Amino acid sequence: MKKHPLYIMVAVDENFGIGKNKTLPWNFKKEMQYFKKASTQTTDPNKKNMVVMGDVTYESLPPAFRPLRARENVVLTRRDDFHPEGVKLAHSFEEIFTLADDSIEKILILGGESVYRFSIEKDELDGVYLTKIHHSFDCDAFFPQIPARFDKVTKLGEDTENDIRLEFLLYEKS
Repeated sequence: MKKHPLYIMVAVDENFGIGKNKTLPWNFKKEMQYFKKASTQTTDPNKKNMVVMGDVTYESLPPAFRPLRARENVVLTRRDDFHPEGVKLAHSFEEIFTLADDSIEKILILGGESVYRFSIEKDELDGVYLTKIHHSFDCDAFFPQIPARFDKVTKLGEDTENDIRLEFLLYEKS
């Protein structure tokens, strides 16, 4: 049963590309700083956020950053042989909610492609934190179309790095 706000957090290029060969096709320091701040920041200093990702996404993180610090890490997997240190495992979408106790403020889905495609259609989803990278990259993984029910768009900020504009948006239900 859902008792925490649930959001997707994703960075996309102009074609909604999110990855190439199971890794990010870009390296923007300012986008990473935004991601870290947005995924760790809470309104209640006694709580932290839960980040949820598939096992491929988790394994794509540089080992020095696994698990992501200052966040409760949950890996959504079907694999029985997957046991990374410092993370909780969920074998179904519904199990995520049972892992989120009172110490959690909100749940953030971090990908990858199949986890996004599954999550975007869930009624429990409250919104999408989307970083729009105003450039096209060679991608082989893509973010699905944002459903029309998320019709309230708030611009949270923007920045520029290497002459490429980064736009930080929040899509919610109005």
